[in-house]
Amino acid sequence: MNVVSEANISLFKKMIQEGDQMCEELKEMLAPEIVEFKILLAKQNAELADNAAKLADKDAEIQKLKKMLADAGIKA
Repeated sequence: MNVVSEANISLFKKMIQEGDQMCEELKEMLAPEIVEFKILLAKQNAELADNAAKLADKDAEIQKLKKMLADAGIKA
């Protein structure tokens, strides 16, 4: 199974995410790995969302500082 999944990692990831292309026996056999994979994806998505929010905050802060400089007559 490792050889097959490593050779077709993108297809395997898609199968795990969607789950509709697997036979029931394979789903049962891979259930712990599927749950672990979905938890990992959720954590990664949460981290990406957090990073995006932090970048948006920093961008807003930069814009605010640029405006302050412009209001003071200083070119950025």
